[in-house]
Amino acid sequence: MKYPNILLIASDQLRINEIEFMSPDSAVAGKPNTPNLDAMAARGTSFGLCITPSPVCTPARTSLFSGQYPSRCMGPVINAPEPVAERVVFPDETLPELLARHGYKTALVGKWHIHTRPQSVGFAECAFPNIFHLNRDQWFNFTDGSNRKIEGCAYEFELAEAERFLSRRHDRPFFMSHNISLPHMPFFDVDEFYRYMYTPGEVAEKLPGNAFPPDDAEFFEKWQKIYYYDAQYYKYRRPDCAELPPALADGTPRERLAALYAMYRGMIAACDAQVGRLIDMLYKYGHADDTIVIFTSDHGDNMGSHGIFNKDVSYDESTRIPLIIEFGKNVRPAGAVRNISDVPVSLIDIMPTIANLIGAESPQCDGISLMPLISGSEIARKHVFTETPLGEFAYRDARYLYSIKTDVHSREIKDDSNLFIDTKRDPLALDNIASRERTPEEEAEMARLRGITVAAHNAKHPGPRSELSNMR
Repeated sequence: MKYPNILLIASDQLRINEIEFMSPDSAVAGKPNTPNLDAMAARGTSFGLCITPSPVCTPARTSLFSGQYPSRCMGPVINAPEPVAERVVFPDETLPELLARHGYKTALVGKWHIHTRPQSVGFAECAFPNIFHLNRDQWFNFTDGSNRKIEGCAYEFELAEAERFLSRRHDRPFFMSHNISLPHMPFFDVDEFYRYMYTPGEVAEKLPGNAFPPDDAEFFEKWQKIYYYDAQYYKYRRPDCAELPPALADGTPRERLAALYAMYRGMIAACDAQVGRLIDMLYKYGHADDTIVIFTSDHGDNMGSHGIFNKDVSYDESTRIPLIIEFGKNVRPAGAVRNISDVPVSLIDIMPTIANLIGAESPQCDGISLMPLISGSEIARKHVFTETPLGEFAYRDARYLYSIKTDVHSREIKDDSNLFIDTKRDPLALDNIASRERTPEEEAEMARLRGITVAAHNAKHPGPRSELSNMR
């Protein structure tokens, strides 16, 4: 098989239960929210149990491009500042470096948010925004190291940069990583069509059963402002932005939570529209039949579930993300149209999957190739792990979520039974088995999961923070 082109699309803060083919009950009559992602899934392979290696931007994205768990590929599980030229993360070959070594032309468009500049780790071309999340009048960084403000809609500029790359005649296969900032906050500077696409009344009953506004009114208002303006923008650039729009400021706490969720749903619709335009470009410039399109996200969003906002924890709302792989007709393996809903996979599996597709090896990866699954075979691995910035180290399989709590600096285990959820019996994670009296069967299962999780934490891959902790 000829080397396929690869278009890797990653959104930001998109949880899987907002994708309509995964959650038909989330649909609002007359307003399809994810028609392009639904169509991708119908044409390709979707994974219903993809778990991020970390529910925060930088560690998840570093894992995506390294095939390794965060503590191995970057050290501390924290977000990065603006990137530098020095290779302060990625001790081993990255995905773009592997593909460049096999003759690929590589390009990055959109969000990066990793410690080291993309030019230093395998991307021949790049256009990526500063880490302050803005959807208008954003500053962008370019291949030559320049940085300039782009007036107007940031994601329209990113789509234009993608089209500039895709419209060129390529004499070798290409790998383009296109990273969409939405549905990550801020919501205030997205086109009003999307911001107010849904009314609070339309989505109020779509909120998960474990979502509720916090009792602390000041805490709730703080998070409303963070979602509307973005945490960094609110803190550093808009000290005057104390006023929220009426949709978020008026009504009962439950109504205001529904209004916030309505905006989140609109941001997802805007993200989905960008996916559709990228796929249209593949057809427009004759690439569709020879291209593999991969869509995923770095992490999810709690959006009030368990009284929590943002991400950072091991609950499914933070960690369970979409993963869809669509193969062009000239590069499609047998059995590649199916939904795999009960096998845990991870962002760390994307690099070895791509390596497998081109016949390359990626021995440094913690992940595995998903091609056997795509072709209808089983894989030996039955669980994956998540490392959170709050010190959780979590196990996830098709049924159970189990986490231990560690010191965020030393990685010393502080609580070896932090969370134990039976997701089949309790999909909303309302019953933490670890915190109550247990049956003998639950006690035995908990001991088994504790043993696996503690052993994995103490092993090298994944395990305690590595020598990379000292690299910066």
